[in-house]
Amino acid sequence: MIVPTPSLPFARPLAYSENPAYSELAAAHYGVVLAPVDAATEITLGAFCYLETDDVRPASTLFDQGSLSLNQQSFRSVFAGVALQASASGSGGDIAIATRGPFLLTLRSGSVNPGSFVGACEDGGTTLNDFEVVPVGGVSSALGRVLRDLGDGTVLAELASLFYGGVQASA
Repeated sequence: MIVPTPSLPFARPLAYSENPAYSELAAAHYGVVLAPVDAATEITLGAFCYLETDDVRPASTLFDQGSLSLNQQSFRSVFAGVALQASASGSGGDIAIATRGPFLLTLRSGSVNPGSFVGACEDGGTTLNDFEVVPVGGVSSALGRVLRDLGDGTVLAELASLFYGGVQASA
């Protein structure tokens, strides 16, 4: 599960409707954009999304490239962000997408340190998982960098979508 986390000085996340001033700040901090969704596409709240021509789709619908590494690289090149709203199949319209920022992410496997790259993982076959990450070897497959390993299969990572140039290599 992916949960946006507020940056300091906020002590706890506030729902967008609780505080309009926080809502505007959070929208700016997370680079929130409205993105169109086709009526036939279902997107779950918190899903990794990618840009397909003129709409966003969940990671699990990306065409298989033949290997995990190629799937990760392909997804990274079109990564739009994290769905902040759900879209039921048959509804279509626009949903809010967070295009950057710190998120709590489920680490499917492996170990990480601050600064480690994380990328999309597969659900035991050729389908990308919409919510979980694994350590990746470099920036070409990365959706973000680990800020902290919380030690319980959860990491705090800074994600960056294609709208912000994606994850950058260290200088």
